[in-house]
Amino acid sequence: MSTKAHVLIVEDEPVTRAKLAAYLTGEGFQVSEAADAKDMKAIVSKTVPDVVLLDINLPDESGLILARELRAKSSVGIILVTARQDETDRIVGLEIGADDYITKPFNPRELAVRVRNLQRRVAPTMAAERSATGIHSFAGWRLDCDARQLTSPTGELVRLTRGEFDVLAAWPAMPGGR
Repeated sequence: MSTKAHVLIVEDEPVTRAKLAAYLTGEGFQVSEAADAKDMKAIVSKTVPDVVLLDINLPDESGLILARELRAKSSVGIILVTARQDETDRIVGLEIGADDYITKPFNPRELAVRVRNLQRRVAPTMAAERSATGIHSFAGWRLDCDARQLTSPTGELVRLTRGEFDVLAAWPAMPGGR
């Protein structure tokens, strides 16, 4: 089972999204990609990432609204990644709950360092939130302890024996678990 930090990239520009995903994957992160708010909400409903890289200008909904919604539900790390360089946008983004704000163009290495630092800060809180909800994510898999369901990275429900479920449910509490 992987303990890689999970980063969700929400970016409507496919080339930028693919470059970011490739770079962050190479830096050792587990990466999910969303092209718009609808995709992001579908991913977040299945697994809660550690950090969300969120573009402000999305085709179907404002990234600022999405950041506010994410913050209301979770302590997930949020970095707004945008072409907007206006000071007011930066202040509003931080006031609504984003942890960081970086403008395009940016150095991917700097962004990876920001992601790693933010993930390290939010990790204890996110682990506590995941334990409280009874939902554990690992390597794209999602274990819902309340519903006793394991969902694969492709969204398929996986049947488990009682013993298999008990081992998976105990894993996050073990040393080295998440």
